[in-house]
Amino acid sequence: TNDFPWVSATANEFVLVYAERPRDPATGECIDQGSRVMVRTSRNGTRWSAPVEVSPVAGHAFQFMQSIACNDEFCQALWYDTRNESLVFDATIGASVEQKHWEENPYVEDFDVFDQKMKKGLRFRRTADVYTTRINIDGNGDPVPNAQPERVSRYIVDNTGSEREVNLMNVQAFGGNTVSFNGDYISINELGSGNFFAAWTDW
Repeated sequence: TNDFPWVSATANEFVLVYAERPRDPATGECIDQGSRVMVRTSRNGTRWSAPVEVSPVAGHAFQFMQSIACNDEFCQALWYDTRNESLVFDATIGASVEQKHWEENPYVEDFDVFDQKMKKGLRFRRTADVYTTRINIDGNGDPVPNAQPERVSRYIVDNTGSEREVNLMNVQAFGGNTVSFNGDYISINELGSGNFFAAWTDW
């Protein structure tokens, strides 16, 4: 996972966000099981706070291509997040697929599975949403992300309340429509009065 670091600053702290693989609690080594957006702060740019997950999530979700902007008091982070696709997969066909699909596909790539119930192969296409959350700074200068992030990407909803579109992550739009590339197209800016403006690309 590309760490893709971004840094901004409040009146007193530098605030850094980046992505990394989850770590094995026993060894501290990174493992192939998605990625998480982390945040650290520093008052002088030399000594940094311990890393904190911006939005902890269970399972095999990928969080990546993060951005951050701050005003004098707090920050707002923005990132792509695949948490919803893994929930949908596990709730629909995950139980009928024999192989360890997440462990064998530790990247944000489309992959093939064989559905034992339907007795046929299926192509699972990876999708992502865009999430944001506020990051407050406590009295010690440490980051304190809000417990509940907000999903900001939305798509067409049908009369049942279900979304009919998704943001596919592996559209072959480059190299003569042979190469998948999502681009580094996500950003957030502070507008004043506690307001922020976010922009990103859907495929």
